[in-house]
Amino acid sequence: MHAPRLYLLLLLAVAVLGGAAGDPRGMLAGAAVAGLSVLLLAWAARALRAEPRADPWTPLSARDRARRTTFVRQRDPDAAGRPRPRAPSAGPAPA
Repeated sequence: MHAPRLYLLLLLAVAVLGGAAGDPRGMLAGAAVAGLSVLLLAWAARALRAEPRADPWTPLSARDRARRTTFVRQRDPDAAGRPRPRAPSAGPAPA
């Protein structure tokens, strides 16, 4: 997978540097083009293999849920199916 990119980069470097072999400014420009090509290829390869970002809708931990939620009052504490609150006892509560 990396071999075709390397061959294209070498071909580009030979074409640019070979055309400007006698001129120092041309060689500098060729080196700049080759360096920029390497940077662009590295950036593109990194972008292609980048891991997907975390989904903002992933399940939250209990602590995160507690931070994000607000207090909601019970509408009917005596509704059917709701346990009755226990009255305090005289002794310590059993574990």
